[in-house]
Amino acid sequence: MMAIFHDMIEKTMKVFMDDFSVIENSFGTCLSHLDKMLKRCEDTNLCLNWEKSHFMVKEGIVLGHKISKNGIEVDKAKVDVIVKLPHSTTIKGIRSFLDHAGFYRQFIQKISKIAWPMTRVLEKDTPFFFSKECIEAFQTLKKELTKAPILVAPDWDLPFELMCDASDFAIVCKIFDVWGINFMAPFPSSRGNKYILVAVYYLSKWVETKALPTNDARVVCKFLKSIFARFGTPRAIISDRGTHFYNDQFANVMLKYGVTHRLATAYHPQTSGEVKVSNRGLKRILERTVGENRASWSDKLDGALWAFRIAFKTPIGYTPYKLVYGKHVIYRSNSSTKPTGP
Repeated sequence: MMAIFHDMIEKTMKVFMDDFSVIENSFGTCLSHLDKMLKRCEDTNLCLNWEKSHFMVKEGIVLGHKISKNGIEVDKAKVDVIVKLPHSTTIKGIRSFLDHAGFYRQFIQKISKIAWPMTRVLEKDTPFFFSKECIEAFQTLKKELTKAPILVAPDWDLPFELMCDASDFAIVCKIFDVWGINFMAPFPSSRGNKYILVAVYYLSKWVETKALPTNDARVVCKFLKSIFARFGTPRAIISDRGTHFYNDQFANVMLKYGVTHRLATAYHPQTSGEVKVSNRGLKRILERTVGENRASWSDKLDGALWAFRIAFKTPIGYTPYKLVYGKHVIYRSNSSTKPTGP
């Protein structure tokens, strides 16, 4: 997708994985850009899904959000489903609810503070009891979602005020020098590998991966040492509480390199948010490239990783490749192999 529309991306259209939008302020110009896009599809034999195509609209649902000239809003249909949920009586149910509410966390001020009674229930060795405070937190989160504000693009000509939020149980960590790390699993055995170890640099969204036969502390430490040798040591590594991260061997490596180890939030112990997003993207690409031959996933991992690195990331306004190497990818139409880097 990126190779097909490389000269149009961020000029006349936006692309995310296999979804794309043609945008412009005026009807005539938008029609002209649409014509060029459709001609490119015809020239490259790219087939579009007619049922999922929408033409000349002023608003629409994109990646779970309503996009219009007013700004970005929550998807009312998704919110309605969340609001109708009864409060959960199981650990799994609480995690599921907090995961859904967390999808729209940018619309809810002090969401960590509001959700604290529920997240505390999910802490290790804590007896399960959905108290009155938990019910109040549950109802407050649903109420906040129903009156969520519209997010608008900032005016870059105006000054900005940076506000930080910190408390005894809600901590905002600076993301400018932080890596998140997590395992993707389980996978069918592929050349003896069953796991994918994923690390994401929070600022550039650059992703590193490794196919592995095991998920123990030894392979994690070796993987991190390789990253440190290539990119330098970050201020912090964020992980879940899995034993492959939460152990003496891992702690000794962090101490040796002067890196702070931070644990992901209690209500979603599987991973930190950035790594979760990357995992979904990589898994989505792998599923489409592997097809029915699922045992070939380790052979396809490098290609999926490349596709992820050169995909435009809206939050940062660039591709991870551009931020790391300082230049855009050069596509060569007469080459059947992917570029390998600068």
